[in-house]
Amino acid sequence: MNYKKIHMIGIGGSSMSGVAEITASLGVTVTGSDMEETYYVTKLLDKGFNINVGHHPEVIDNSIDLIVYSAAIQEDDPERVKARELNIPQMERAEFLGLLTKSYNNVICIAGTHGKSTTSGMITKCFVDANLDPTVQIGATSFEIGGNNKVGTSDVFILESCEYHDSYLHFNPKYAIVLNVDADHLEYFGSFDNVKKSFNNFCKLVPKDGYIFQNADDENSKHIVDNTIANVITFAKNTEATYRADNCNFDTDGHPSFDVIYNNEVITHIDLAVTGEHNLYDALATVAVCNTYGLDLNKVKTSLSSYRGVHRRFEFLGLTKSGAKVYDDYAHHPAEIATTLYSVNTVKHNQTWALHQPFTYTRTKDHLEEFADVLSGFDNIVLTDIYAGREKDIYNIKTEDLVCKIKEINPNVYHFSNVDELIAFLDNNLKENDVICSIGCGPVDKISQKLVNKSKCEC
Repeated sequence: MNYKKIHMIGIGGSSMSGVAEITASLGVTVTGSDMEETYYVTKLLDKGFNINVGHHPEVIDNSIDLIVYSAAIQEDDPERVKARELNIPQMERAEFLGLLTKSYNNVICIAGTHGKSTTSGMITKCFVDANLDPTVQIGATSFEIGGNNKVGTSDVFILESCEYHDSYLHFNPKYAIVLNVDADHLEYFGSFDNVKKSFNNFCKLVPKDGYIFQNADDENSKHIVDNTIANVITFAKNTEATYRADNCNFDTDGHPSFDVIYNNEVITHIDLAVTGEHNLYDALATVAVCNTYGLDLNKVKTSLSSYRGVHRRFEFLGLTKSGAKVYDDYAHHPAEIATTLYSVNTVKHNQTWALHQPFTYTRTKDHLEEFADVLSGFDNIVLTDIYAGREKDIYNIKTEDLVCKIKEINPNVYHFSNVDELIAFLDNNLKENDVICSIGCGPVDKISQKLVNKSKCEC
């Protein structure tokens, strides 16, 4: 990398903070700013990074070679304005991250509408346990590396690769994993066909000596290898594939176990300590990647058996005072919630409860019927107000619309705008051996944590 000093605006984001550490490891001086002293800002400050909180255009001078900004930073940001006045080049985070990938010979990109963080965490654990010391960038906190990123010393870069705004099209994968393809981010893509084209374009980035790992069970993924030049490796549970899961079983906590069939022979047996069929697919993809790379399968088996998951991916939080089991999941798309429902049902239970916080007005409106259908599969559904995220309330959609749709299928649906009233309702209605899962990528997990914390205080 030819830059000596880079200033990052919005450095306190989960992705940007990791990018900052990776960039600094390459010998570049990194400074930054953020509007708040976030958890990640504090971590960077503790590591000696020079970071300002708030707008500070006075720190922008000609000693800076490049400005990197997150997608949330607008053109009228005072520091970006000052940089333009000084003719300092500027680059959005995803584009710069793509530039970073050129510094590594073996870039492993994990893509797909769902399951990216978990699979990235699994692959990371296998490579770390094999002493390959990878650099890692994940979109969630991995318990295995104690954060969302890791700076390694090898030529391996494990990178969670998001399709939103075609961010992953800036990357340089040698190994591209596509777990699944679903209709999401339609406010950007405009249509499901455009989503599919995007994943196909992503796979076209893989060179002739690289590898594409394709989920053969996912109908929407069948197109992704069209007109690609890389080696194609498939994985599946229900259809023929290069790697296939066989003799699949689940224990009373929903933990999967299965044989891995490779070229019609059993090459290993996997026992997982995380819940749900989706984790079976994630682990199968991980075995395929690791075996292709040349890792010892006995070590891979051991790594996966002790894998603990990532934060907010069907994470067990504890028990309520009544003895109900509390889980939390980041799911915010109907297909993801369907996976969460499957995981809930694999856990031995009395009644099931969904505590769902709808995320963004556009997604709620685009998938209203699908949200209603999947949420009605829980015995009881508790909804909060819509979490706006990056959007404004201009789409003529509200939680009450979802309530009405669910009631057509399942009458046991409740809506609370007041968190204290919601918690009191759950305290009075959750029973022993019930399973409740908070669902959504907003702060709904804080509610489920209060249920568990209250239990700890009162026991």
